[in-house]
Amino acid sequence: MAGIAMTHVPYKGAAPALTDLLAGNIQVMFDSVGTALPSVRSGMLRALGVSSAHRISDLPDVPTIAESGYPDYLVSVWFGVAAPAKVPDKFVAILKGSLDRALNDDGFRASLEKIGYSVLRSRSADAIVEFIDADRARWSAVIKAQNISLD
Repeated sequence: MAGIAMTHVPYKGAAPALTDLLAGNIQVMFDSVGTALPSVRSGMLRALGVSSAHRISDLPDVPTIAESGYPDYLVSVWFGVAAPAKVPDKFVAILKGSLDRALNDDGFRASLEKIGYSVLRSRSADAIVEFIDADRARWSAVIKAQNISLD
């Protein structure tokens, strides 16, 4: 997209990669805001951009990648909760009710947003499948266009 040649260096997690970045062993890394935020706040790291659709409140002066000249760039990390298909409906309803309450609790949302995570509202099973299918299609197109393969 930007025509920058980089060598991917695989790490066993963000912590060892961040350690190498802070030590100067690597020059750049893509990381989640939650992991990088303490080092950015302390001045040990400089955030160059965020990959979300909007700037984040804890880093208001850090532009989105889209704002920096790449309007189609959007990468987000998302988490979901799944259970085996054979879990009885009554237990699924209890779990979903608990998750809905948490995801709609302003205090819970604020605690996650404070460390750089945007919290989506609870979705129906059909909406989740639609979201995953769209994400899969988007990343499949990137993988194909860039001729990416597993090592």
